[in-house]
Amino acid sequence: MAQEAEKGNLDGAAMKYLAILGMLILATVPAHSATAFCEGYKAGYIGGYCYKEFSCLKPLTPLCPLARLGERTFEHGYQRGFLAGLNERREPY
Repeated sequence: MAQEAEKGNLDGAAMKYLAILGMLILATVPAHSATAFCEGYKAGYIGGYCYKEFSCLKPLTPLCPLARLGERTFEHGYQRGFLAGLNERREPY
């Protein structure tokens, strides 16, 4: 009977391990999509800032903004970054 009790505890520990592993996997999915969005934002900001400029020094990009609902991909980040870079270039200092 003692062996059955130990087996029951082992199953509980295995379930806790699997639950924690599952949460960690689910937590990394948004982080990956945020990374793609931010990389797109950075590339788009530089593209927008240097749009139609013959010789343009790449600007320092601002921090990546929080993605809006539905914005996850590189393309979404590029679009937002391009507009931000274009507006930054147009504003007089």
